[in-house]
Amino acid sequence: MKNKDEIKALLLKQPSDLTKDELSYLFSILCFKIKEYEKFDRNISFEIHYRREYIIQVVYPLHLGIMSFRNEYINFGDGCSGVSMATLNNTAELINVFVNIFASNILNDAMYSIFFDEDSSDFESKEEAQSLLKAFQQAIDEIHNEECDKQG
Repeated sequence: MKNKDEIKALLLKQPSDLTKDELSYLFSILCFKIKEYEKFDRNISFEIHYRREYIIQVVYPLHLGIMSFRNEYINFGDGCSGVSMATLNNTAELINVFVNIFASNILNDAMYSIFFDEDSSDFESKEEAQSLLKAFQQAIDEIHNEECDKQG
C-alpha cells in the first residue's frame, strides 16, 4: 500500500510517464479499471471501466498535442462522440477533469459510487481502500493548493 506522498508523486506525473500498473493503481483507488492500455509513438490510449461497464476511452499525447475522451456510443452533441482539449499538467488534473466532466451524465448513468467488494477489489480490506482514498484525496487537495499558491 502506498502512502500519501507516494500517491502524490504519481499524481504529479504526466499520464504518459506512468506505467500501466501505476495508472491502473491510481484509477483503482476510485474503483475504476484501466483496460486496453496501449502506448504508441505519439500517444497512449486506454479505456476506463466501472465495474463491468465501459465508460470512456482516453487518448493522451506523449508530447505536444491534443488529448481526448471518446465513447462512440454516446452523443456529446451535434453527433460528436468525444471531447478534445489541451493536455493537462499532470495525472491529478486528468482524473479531476474526467470525474467532473462525466459525473452528471456517463458516471451517473453507470450508477457510479466508490465501493469495496472483497471479490473484485484490488485492496485487501475495506479499511485499506478507505485509507488509500483518504490519502488520494489529501494528495489531490495538496496539489490543488500548491497550484493555487503558484498562481497568486
